[in-house]
Amino acid sequence: MNFTVSCSALLSRLQSVGRVISSKSPMAILDNFLLKVENNVLTVTASDLETTMTATLELESSDGDIVIALPAKLLMETLKEFSEQPLTFEVNTENFAVLFRTETGTYNFIGQNGMEFPKAQELADDAKSITMPAELLAGGVSKTSFATATDDLRPTMTGIFFNFMPDAVTFVATDAHKLVRLKNTSVHSEEEMSFILPKKPATLLKNILGGEKGDVNVSFDNKNIVFDMPSYRMICRQIEGRYPSYNNVIPQNNPYRLIVDRLVFINALKRVMAFANQGTMLVKLAISAGSI
Repeated sequence: MNFTVSCSALLSRLQSVGRVISSKSPMAILDNFLLKVENNVLTVTASDLETTMTATLELESSDGDIVIALPAKLLMETLKEFSEQPLTFEVNTENFAVLFRTETGTYNFIGQNGMEFPKAQELADDAKSITMPAELLAGGVSKTSFATATDDLRPTMTGIFFNFMPDAVTFVATDAHKLVRLKNTSVHSEEEMSFILPKKPATLLKNILGGEKGDVNVSFDNKNIVFDMPSYRMICRQIEGRYPSYNNVIPQNNPYRLIVDRLVFINALKRVMAFANQGTMLVKLAISAGSI
C-alpha cells in the first residue's frame, strides 16, 4: 500500500500532535504516532492516555487504506532534515515495514500494528456542547494559564475553569496568590455548565489555536472534554472536583481605580525588575494623581 504526502504539511502535523507524547510513556506503543489512511486523508494521532490529539491532512495520492504505528521521535527527526517535497510511503501490510522515498534517497522504518494503539475515550450520550471562535478560545487559555497552581495537593486549581452562562463565558485560573477572571459576553449557553481543563491540554490548545481559523466545537461529559477544530481534534480528561468560589475573594467596592496604558506599564516594570529582590520579585508602586 502506497501514499504520497507533502513533507512540510506532514511535519507540521507531527510536531503539533507530538507534544502530547510523554517522556515516560505508560505503554511502549505510545512512543509512536498512529497513522491512518482512509479515503485519501491521513489522520495522525498521539496520546499519553490522559490526552489524545489527532490531526488530518489531504494526501497527494493513495492506493488504499492502512492503520499503522510509526516511531514518533525517529520520524520527526528524519523529516526535519528535508526541504519541502513529496514523500512517498510504501507500507508492507503483512509485517508493517515502511519504506519512504524522497527526491534524494530511501529510508526504512519498522512499524507496528495500529490496531494495538489505545482508543480515545468516547463521550457519554448526554454530553453537552458549545461552539466558540478559535481566536476567543485561544485568548481565554493564553491569558489565564500562567495563573494556574502547580500544587498537586489542590488539583482543581492546577487547571483552567471554564464557566458557561446564558450571557457569557468565563475563564478562571488561580494559585491562591494571583487570580485571573476573563469574561466574554459574545458566547452564550442555553444553560449554566462548566469544566476544569488541565494545564497540559491547555498548553497544547494554545500552541495549535494560533493557526486555526473559524469555530471550535467544545463537547464534554462528567469525565472528558473534546475540542473539535478544522484541522485538529483533542480529547482529554477533565479535572474532577469543585472549583473554589473565586467570586467571593474579589473585592466588590474598591475605593481606588487605576487605568494605565498596558504596554507602557509593562515596559516600565521590565526596566525596574532587574533591581528587584530575586527571591520575592516585588515591585513597589507609588501612585499619585496622574502618575505612577
